[in-house]
Amino acid sequence: MKPSANFKIGSAFGIDIQLHWSFFLLPLVVACISVFQGDSIYQMALWIVFLVIILASVLIHEMGHALAAKRTGIPIVDIMLTPICGLARLERAPDTPRDEVIVALAGPLTNFCLAAVMGMLIMASGADFSVNPNEIRGSLLLTVFWVNASLFLLNLLPIFPMDGGRVMRAVMAMFLDGRKATLVAARLGQFFSVLAVLAGIYWNVLPLVIIGFFLFFTAEQEIRMQRFYPDESTSQ
Repeated sequence: MKPSANFKIGSAFGIDIQLHWSFFLLPLVVACISVFQGDSIYQMALWIVFLVIILASVLIHEMGHALAAKRTGIPIVDIMLTPICGLARLERAPDTPRDEVIVALAGPLTNFCLAAVMGMLIMASGADFSVNPNEIRGSLLLTVFWVNASLFLLNLLPIFPMDGGRVMRAVMAMFLDGRKATLVAARLGQFFSVLAVLAGIYWNVLPLVIIGFFLFFTAEQEIRMQRFYPDESTSQ
């Protein structure tokens, strides 16, 4: 068996959690940017905390997908964390559009619940919902709130293979053949991905460009799997 370059960091509810080897490039890039900006040790520590919160929030999001999939009878391969996103890798696609909607929405729902709890704590403490990046990184409650609120809203965008796109695919599958619904949703996702890349270039927002490229090629992978390996495992 070919050795894996990924790293298992633990398991929860019987589901293995792995880091993709490229994940370690993320803290390296952030550290280089921090040094280049001349950040203090305190500011660097805030960036580390910020990354940990993002990692934990993405992991909880993917665990929501995985647990919902297990409840519908779908075996889980593992949860893979990459520098761009997390993937709950399933052995097969959900059996029905209804199951797919349940699995797709379970991830954003966990982020919504976390954001709601943090929001109530912020209001109880008398603080406000600042959008200043420095104030957000300096407050644990604000960081957790905005990270999870952002994950909730972004994942509901109807861009396949994001969760909103999977819900859109499930709805189309009620009227079309499942394979054709996936191809249509993936092509629509690629169209919006190109728009995201162009917007990122126009407004000079590098993360938007990177995410757009990632979504485009992930959708292309889904298209190829549907054409040549319609029964292969899927990811949420």
